[in-house]
Amino acid sequence: MNLALLCRLLGQVAFLIGGSMTMSLPWALPLAGGEWRYERDGFWGLLGAMAICFGVGGILRFLGRRASGQLFRKEAMAIVGLSWVLATLLGAMLFVLSGDAQQHRAGLRRDRRDEELHELHRAEQGAVHLADDARPVGAFRDHRLVRAELLALTVNSRVE
Repeated sequence: MNLALLCRLLGQVAFLIGGSMTMSLPWALPLAGGEWRYERDGFWGLLGAMAICFGVGGILRFLGRRASGQLFRKEAMAIVGLSWVLATLLGAMLFVLSGDAQQHRAGLRRDRRDEELHELHRAEQGAVHLADDARPVGAFRDHRLVRAELLALTVNSRVE
């Protein structure tokens, strides 16, 4: 396999990815009514991702500067597969550098915590019954919730 040719062509792909990111620059600037304090992280994340794309492209082009020979089927398949991986990694840099990936992760943690608090609140009020909720007792992660549910069932059975 001609690795120098592979590096040179993957460098061109990285340059194309970075070049396509430049098309988003006008929308990253808050010229159309946005406020800089909200758009600043995205703008700098986009510039950083473009710099990484051009840096990776430059390194790969440097490694493949003396590439010669013909492109065979195995190199073509490797370029296609590695281009998908390269596009995924370089495209994700925008979200990592702008802070959106951390905000998404924090949002998922917040949603999970809210669900657990909602279940705890329902169990404390005695509103969770095994007959009403088809979930088995072992599905709860916290033993306090199981105790609260069993207590609610025994209280309700004594009242009836």
